[in-house]
Amino acid sequence: MLRRYESLRWLPWFLSAFAAACVGACTHSEPEQEVEPSEGGGAIGLELRLGPDIEVDVVRYTIEGPRGYSRTGEIPVVDASEIHHVISGIPAGRGYLVTLEAESNDRETTCSGQAEFDVVAQRTQSVWVTIECRKRPRHGTVVIGADTNVCPIIESLAAAPSRILVGGTTELSATASDPDGGPSKLEYRWSTSSGSLEGEDTSSAVLTAHHPGTTTVTLEVSDGSCTESWSVDVTVVRPNILLIVADDLGYSDIGAFGSEIATPNLDALAAEGRLVTDHHSGALCAPTRAMLISGTDHHPVGLGRQGAGTGSQAGQPGYEGYLNDKAVSVAELLRDAGYHTYIAGKWHLGNEDHQTPKHWGYESSYVLLPGVSTHFNEFADPPTPQQARQYRENGEFVTPPRDFYSTDFYTDKLIEYIDANRGDGKPFYAFAAYTSPHWPLQVTDAFIDRYRGRYDEGYDAIREARLARQRELGIIPPDLVPNPLLPPSSAYPIWDQLTPEQRQNEARRMEIYAAMVENLDWNIGRLISYLKSIGEYENTFIWFQSDNGPEGGFRDQIVGKDNSLQNLGRRGSYVGIGPRWAEVSATPFRLWKGFATEGGVVVPAIARLPGQSKSRPAFAGLTHVTDLVPTFLELAGVPNPGTEYNGRTVHPISGVSLAPVLQERAPRARGPSDWLADELSGHSYVIRDRWKLLWLTGNLGTSSWQLFDLATDRGETTDVSAQHPDIVQTLLADWDAYVERNGVILEPPR
Repeated sequence: MLRRYESLRWLPWFLSAFAAACVGACTHSEPEQEVEPSEGGGAIGLELRLGPDIEVDVVRYTIEGPRGYSRTGEIPVVDASEIHHVISGIPAGRGYLVTLEAESNDRETTCSGQAEFDVVAQRTQSVWVTIECRKRPRHGTVVIGADTNVCPIIESLAAAPSRILVGGTTELSATASDPDGGPSKLEYRWSTSSGSLEGEDTSSAVLTAHHPGTTTVTLEVSDGSCTESWSVDVTVVRPNILLIVADDLGYSDIGAFGSEIATPNLDALAAEGRLVTDHHSGALCAPTRAMLISGTDHHPVGLGRQGAGTGSQAGQPGYEGYLNDKAVSVAELLRDAGYHTYIAGKWHLGNEDHQTPKHWGYESSYVLLPGVSTHFNEFADPPTPQQARQYRENGEFVTPPRDFYSTDFYTDKLIEYIDANRGDGKPFYAFAAYTSPHWPLQVTDAFIDRYRGRYDEGYDAIREARLARQRELGIIPPDLVPNPLLPPSSAYPIWDQLTPEQRQNEARRMEIYAAMVENLDWNIGRLISYLKSIGEYENTFIWFQSDNGPEGGFRDQIVGKDNSLQNLGRRGSYVGIGPRWAEVSATPFRLWKGFATEGGVVVPAIARLPGQSKSRPAFAGLTHVTDLVPTFLELAGVPNPGTEYNGRTVHPISGVSLAPVLQERAPRARGPSDWLADELSGHSYVIRDRWKLLWLTGNLGTSSWQLFDLATDRGETTDVSAQHPDIVQTLLADWDAYVERNGVILEPPR
């Protein structure tokens, strides 16, 4: 029998195939087979043993010998594991060669072997043949003729800086070469795993970051035939967030929105950032603050009205008069995500221990609990029990220092809080909740006389100048028709109806108001200068707005106050600007704080992204105060909590993130089919696309629905409800949905 393993030790790559598909062929001399050879010739004897793992039907043989002898034949092996076969009639002689060949039935394996032998007459000769089996090759060879091309080489790739903030930018640059200069000119293509790119088909591009984390930027360079790629990682970190809110500041009261009042710091912020010119707040302080904190409508979270509910609202969910446990606070969300959280200024969302900023996620806080107090410390010594419960710091009742002036002091506190944790690597969220220029009109001596004589021209002259500047700045279109103001009456006299003494008194009030606004701007400048000094300004997202329109009520009725002309604006005085200056403040809109008109709820707003250094075009799309929480969360990379947070059910955030708009990734925050609605004290509105449905109660309203086309009439001068009854019905359906969704209880019922 063939000793196949010994013969294949030097061919290990055939071993597995051979062992699985062996066809053995040999002759044994023990014993020699006796056959009848032909006369003058001889024979060879073959003993075939087939391997167990292969099926073969036939073994072919070829015998070649001296003098051109050749003989072929087949040995059938079907259904046999051992075959004895003798080939006789071979002429005697030397130098014969026998070749055996076989192929498996599945044609996957071929076997072959050869051996030399001699033939002796009248004898059967034993012959050893070693057979090797191989699997058929599954691969072939092809000869290819081709032109050669040397691929491009990317020699350098850089992102500077490689660490940026959400909303920030980095410069991408690369150098590449093509050793053989062809076949085409080099083409560049940048791509990114996150964020947006400018100049993505050049050797230099700009990446704007949209989300925190690691952003991978890849450059591909092609010569038209082959492409080389290289990637670089950019670290995107969370920004600080600074929210600045003025109190009762009108739409036209800062320079960037058309005012004559000096507000260089806010104007500079606008020059580096972006004006937001159709931003809606609540109509009053507390409801706006509830929405600023929770990111949802003020009704479900306890401030369905300013103060606790009355009549049918009393005791009902959403009318508690303080921020209830259905709210989730932006300070909670950011604190739990690793932010420091600070607030200084007006709270107005609850006085009790479980209602203070400390309860709602603010790490450090100094707040005025009620909605109004004097801007100086005019408390008795010692303070009365009521006075002693007006302010809290970190949850504990405190009394302001004797040299207290609200706006200066709140700025000091925020700087103190930020400085206490400076350098620990954590970002901060700071809420500068200023109480200026809310009544009573009061300001420090350093500012009180800066506007003497500036308002002696009266209401109309100042309003017309502001309108002209607004048109020049592009805040309003040239053809906008401003609201014509309230008609003259004994309750609302115009400038020409005032006595000289009354004009002097009215002008002085506006001088003090303007001084308060300038002082507010100065303090905002202090905050910004501090952030620059500690290297955090470029890392900070800043949002500025007012909490509602200007105060137009009469606020002079407090007994025991010194409201003489000489003392206006100083300690002991207590006045507001009144309705006619409020109309100027709200230019070009209708009415003021407390109303659902544009003058009551559309406020000036400025946004500056981290690292932003040049102004972007004003954004005139519809935005709302509830949009701030989702904006902050997106910039910080904090997920929206939905309807549950820390084991309690909460009202979902209803605002939309403005980050895509501010980063110019989206043209608008809301689509034409989206609607916005609000109700407070019976005054109500619904806005869908260009249309506003408005309901005003009381002496200044009609107690019926009116329709205005805001695309042509932001002054709300012409009711077009009769011309568009279908639009009225659409907006009424939106109104019904708003009432149902937010648990609105109308008092009195309609």
